[in-house]
Amino acid sequence: MAASVSLVLAAGKARDHVADGDGLYRRRLVAAAAERVATRWSSAGGRTAQELGFDPAPLTRAVEEQARLERLPGLGLLELTAPTEEAVAAAFGYTATLACKPHNRPALEEAGRFFGRLAHLLDAVEDLPRDRAAGAYNPLTATGTDLATARRRCDDALLGLRMAVDELDLERRALTRALLVRELGHAVSRAFAQSEQESPERTTKRPADPGGLLSLACTSLSCCTCGIYRPEWDEEHDKSCCSRFDCSGCDACGNCSNCGECCSCCGDGCCCEGCGCDC
Repeated sequence: MAASVSLVLAAGKARDHVADGDGLYRRRLVAAAAERVATRWSSAGGRTAQELGFDPAPLTRAVEEQARLERLPGLGLLELTAPTEEAVAAAFGYTATLACKPHNRPALEEAGRFFGRLAHLLDAVEDLPRDRAAGAYNPLTATGTDLATARRRCDDALLGLRMAVDELDLERRALTRALLVRELGHAVSRAFAQSEQESPERTTKRPADPGGLLSLACTSLSCCTCGIYRPEWDEEHDKSCCSRFDCSGCDACGNCSNCGECCSCCGDGCCCEGCGCDC
């Protein structure tokens, strides 16, 4: 399902670059090659979707509608993100069918809308300096949206996503929170970390992630300590031990005695969901 959605949307994105003549896509040979690759991706994604019983039409319609909206003046930011929201909502919603839990579909579609909005906005924020330099289209400049407003939109979408996930019937809720909600929160923080709209507390007191082997080593250490260790650039570095503790891995232990005191520490049942105990 993920491969199908990725291929269809990537094909649409490639065709959009060709149509706009972005960068290297202005060259005739590059544009022709991109068109051929996009056709293969679209066909492969469509075949995979049909095998799963998923209709990829909402995805292809979203790509076409996005291109149409970007040619219209005077639209608001959320009008521009709407096609992406609907495409991701359709993809998220169908996972309820794959999981044989059709009652999850409304909440999954809602989560998909917020995820799609976040993906669109974060892409616009990250591309903003490059788009400004190249004079390329960007939804933030097209709608006159400053970074502070974009950050509020992202924070609102993240809250909506968290609430939608809380409504889902999930076997491993803590894992979903960790991989989807928490990681998206980190993505929002990273995207705005270097902007002038970020508060001084965020930009001056917390060093940037250095990347490379040091970042990998610190990430590994954080995983090994269930999140108790957090490097200086992690936004949870200054929180209490209980707040930093990540219970999402407890479902792998199979024995509640191995979870230590995380049930009583976290107090939200995250460990108990994984271990199956009644504490």
